[in-house]
Amino acid sequence: MRVRVAGNSGKTGTYPDCTPWLEYFLVGVEVSLHRVKERVLLLSSDEHRKIAGGQVALSGRQMKIIEFIHANSSVKTRDLVVMFKVSRQAT
Repeated sequence: MRVRVAGNSGKTGTYPDCTPWLEYFLVGVEVSLHRVKERVLLLSSDEHRKIAGGQVALSGRQMKIIEFIHANSSVKTRDLVVMFKVSRQAT
Protein backbone atom coordinates (compact mmCIF):
# COMPACT_ATOMS: atom_id res chain seq x y z
CA MET A 1 0.00 0.00 0.00
CA ARG A 2 1.29 3.47 -0.84
CA VAL A 3 0.01 6.72 0.61
CA ARG A 4 -0.17 9.92 -1.42
CA VAL A 5 0.92 12.98 0.54
CA ALA A 6 0.96 16.64 -0.52
CA GLY A 7 4.26 18.36 0.22
CA ASN A 8 5.06 22.04 0.73
CA SER A 9 5.46 22.58 -3.03
CA GLY A 10 1.94 21.40 -3.74
CA LYS A 11 3.21 18.31 -5.56
CA THR A 12 2.09 14.95 -4.34
CA GLY A 13 4.45 12.06 -3.78
CA THR A 14 4.09 8.45 -2.87
CA TYR A 15 5.64 6.94 0.19
CA PRO A 16 5.96 3.29 1.12
CA ASP A 17 3.80 1.83 3.86
CA CYS A 18 5.76 2.14 7.11
CA THR A 19 3.48 -0.17 9.13
CA PRO A 20 6.04 -3.04 9.33
CA TRP A 21 8.73 -0.67 10.59
CA LEU A 22 6.36 0.87 13.16
CA GLU A 23 5.43 -2.61 14.41
CA TYR A 24 9.14 -3.51 14.70
CA PHE A 25 9.87 -0.24 16.51
CA LEU A 26 6.98 -0.70 18.94
CA VAL A 27 8.10 -4.24 19.77
CA GLY A 28 11.48 -2.74 20.70
CA VAL A 29 9.81 -0.12 22.87
CA GLU A 30 7.73 -2.84 24.55
CA VAL A 31 10.85 -4.92 25.29
CA SER A 32 12.64 -1.87 26.73
CA LEU A 33 9.68 -0.92 28.91
CA HIS A 34 9.36 -4.50 30.16
CA ARG A 35 13.04 -4.48 31.19
CA VAL A 36 12.59 -1.18 33.03
CA LYS A 37 9.48 -2.52 34.77
CA GLU A 38 11.33 -5.64 35.89
CA ARG A 39 14.23 -3.59 37.27
CA VAL A 40 11.87 -1.25 39.13
CA LEU A 41 9.99 -4.19 40.62
CA LEU A 42 13.26 -5.80 41.67
CA LEU A 43 14.50 -2.61 43.31
CA SER A 44 11.23 -2.02 45.12
CA SER A 45 10.56 -5.59 46.19
CA ASP A 46 10.78 -6.74 49.78
CA GLU A 47 13.24 -9.45 48.70
CA HIS A 48 15.71 -6.87 47.44
CA ARG A 49 15.38 -4.89 50.66
CA LYS A 50 16.10 -8.02 52.68
CA ILE A 51 19.17 -8.76 50.56
CA ALA A 52 20.38 -5.15 50.60
CA GLY A 53 19.66 -4.79 54.30
CA GLY A 54 17.01 -2.08 54.22
CA GLN A 55 16.40 0.82 51.91
CA VAL A 56 18.18 1.08 48.61
CA ALA A 57 20.76 3.88 48.58
CA LEU A 58 20.42 6.22 45.61
CA SER A 59 23.34 7.70 43.73
CA GLY A 60 23.75 11.45 43.42
CA ARG A 61 22.33 11.40 39.90
CA GLN A 62 19.34 9.37 41.02
CA MET A 63 18.68 11.83 43.85
CA LYS A 64 18.83 14.76 41.40
CA ILE A 65 16.27 13.01 39.19
CA ILE A 66 13.95 12.32 42.15
CA GLU A 67 14.23 15.95 43.27
CA PHE A 68 13.49 17.14 39.72
CA ILE A 69 10.42 14.90 39.48
CA HIS A 70 9.24 16.12 42.88
CA ALA A 71 9.58 19.76 41.76
CA ASN A 72 8.18 19.31 38.23
CA SER A 73 5.85 16.26 38.47
CA SER A 74 7.64 14.57 35.55
CA VAL A 75 10.96 14.24 33.76
CA LYS A 76 11.73 14.00 30.06
CA THR A 77 14.84 12.84 28.26
CA ARG A 78 15.71 16.41 27.29
CA ASP A 79 15.60 17.39 30.99
CA LEU A 80 18.18 14.71 31.78
CA VAL A 81 20.35 15.77 28.84
CA VAL A 82 20.46 19.33 30.19
CA MET A 83 20.76 18.28 33.84
CA PHE A 84 23.72 15.95 33.34
CA LYS A 85 25.25 17.54 30.22
CA VAL A 86 25.19 14.25 28.31
CA SER A 87 24.18 13.28 24.80
CA ARG A 88 20.66 12.05 24.16
CA GLN A 89 22.05 8.54 23.54
CA ALA A 90 23.62 8.47 27.02
CA THR A 91 20.19 8.66 28.63
